[in-house]
This record gives sequence, structure tokens and C-alpha cells, in this order.
Amino acid sequence: MGTAALYSRMPAMQLLDPTGLRAAELCFHVLAHVAGTRQLPASVHSAAYVEWARGLLGDPEQRTLGEDARLLAGAFPTHAALAEVQALARVFRSSERALAVGARPLSELSETDVDDPAALARLRDLGAPGELAFCAFTLELVYFLQLPAPPPAPLDLLQHLLDLVPLAPGLAEARIGCVRSLHLRGRAWGSEIWVGHPDAEVAPSLAHAAWQAAHEATVVAVAAREPTLAERAVETKAVAQLARAARQHGMQGAHARWLETMAVLGV
Repeated sequence: MGTAALYSRMPAMQLLDPTGLRAAELCFHVLAHVAGTRQLPASVHSAAYVEWARGLLGDPEQRTLGEDARLLAGAFPTHAALAEVQALARVFRSSERALAVGARPLSELSETDVDDPAALARLRDLGAPGELAFCAFTLELVYFLQLPAPPPAPLDLLQHLLDLVPLAPGLAEARIGCVRSLHLRGRAWGSEIWVGHPDAEVAPSLAHAAWQAAHEATVVAVAAREPTLAERAVETKAVAQLARAARQHGMQGAHARWLETMAVLGV
């Protein structure tokens, strides 16, 4: 299918420019190094990503990141806590905005310093652990910027996403961002969905990224339909709902392959 035909089928779906999500990439870069909580569903630890970054930046134990990763595992020992600190990924959109605040603590930042004041408030509500996470983020920034910029989001991902719209209708209105340091995982913030970058050096397949986006869109839909449901129950229902849709559309094999990968990760 040509590019024009692809865009004619996607009235609202967008692929975001990965260079506009560099602050989010930095947040998950830091959290990818936190091995001590890798058993938690909220973990984004990726040994493959850590090894790739090590090859370019050197041993994280020679930077503050090595110790910070251990401190963060202790500061956020539960799924709920680890999920909440990921609001840090939305405080800034660009690395330039993060650089502009320098070494100032969270308590000194104003709404005009950030791109998402609500995310800043959530991070502040965590108290000292939130300050620790922000400190780790700012200290690693100068090293993170030595990594090569991520490539553009692959246009081929659109076809995979469009094929899954009948299973996860929320994808039709979604803004999809490819965040390299998420690797095999994904995150959703309303209609904005982040997945790993299929064209990155450490990458999910196009199919895996698309199924991950479909899962995130389904999570958003279930949460909106049943707002009193606990977060882990929402995840469970979303997996079951997407599995049913996959069977109805004859795509159960592809869904099972994605689910098997996520099961290995412990998600």
C-alpha cells in the first residue's frame, strides 16, 4: 500500500517525532537500568538496552547512574510506586527543556519551567523519592545526550497499527510515539501511546510494537469504561478483551506471540 493510501485510512492517527520525546526517553533510559525491581509489572528494565548503552557510554557504575539505579529500586519497591514515578517521563517533552532547569530541585520548579504541570505535581507528591528520581534524571542527562539521536518512526509501523484498529478502536485516534528506551514495553497517557522503537539499535519488531500499542489502547478503553476498577484488574481485562478480538478477527496466533514475549518479561 502506498503512502497516500495509508494516510487516507488514518483520519486522526499520528506517528510522533521521536526527537520530540527525548525527555521521556531519558526517563526510561534511567529506569531501564533499575534491575532491582525487574520482577514488578511496572518495570521497564531491559538488559539488552543497558548493554547497548554501556557500549556507547561506558559502565554505568563509573557514573552516578549505577548507584542511583540501586537507590531507585529501594525507593520504589512496589508496582504502584514504580508506576507513579514514571510521571517523570511527561514533565518535559524535550531534552532542551530539561537542560534549561539545570540542577534545580523539583521544589524550585514552577509550572512555566515544565511542559506538563500535572506530571510535575504528581512527582512532587512522592516527596523525597520523587526528588531522588529527578536527581538521577538530571545527573544522567549530560551522558544520555551523547547517545545518537533516535531515527524517525518507521512509516511501515502505520500499516501494522491500521491492521489492528478493528481490534483496538482507540488506535484510530491515537498519537503513537516510539521511545527507544522502552524496548519491548509500552505506556499510555490518554490518547498518546508510547512503545519501543522498531528502527532503533535495540528494537522490538514492527508487529510487537503494534500489538503493544493495541494493548495500551485497550487498557485506556477499559479504564474509561470501568473507572472504579483497580489498575491491575484493568490490565487483566484489557489482555482478555484484546485476546477475544484477536480470535474474532483470526489473529490469535499473532496476539499469542506478543503475549508470550510479555509473559517472559513478567508483565
